[in-house]
Amino acid sequence: MDMEIQLDVVMRKLPRASRVADFLHKSFVVTCVGMTLFSMFIIGERTYSYFYVIKPRRLEEERRKLAEEESKSFETEIPDIAETLKA
Repeated sequence: MDMEIQLDVVMRKLPRASRVADFLHKSFVVTCVGMTLFSMFIIGERTYSYFYVIKPRRLEEERRKLAEEESKSFETEIPDIAETLKA
């Protein structure tokens, strides 16, 4: 009888330890899932910002710079050499 009581006490301790381990594992998994979802949101927001805000702004700036360079190149005077070719 004494042996049965001791085994019963030992057997009751294991499920409690197992419950604590299960709780810790579940908490860890939920934390990892939450961090994954949050990270996906941040990555999605930055991707959207890059393609719809940053990249168009950068392309517009490059086009503006090219237009300025082209307008400066047309402003320089080209000497008229037509008279020297006729003579």
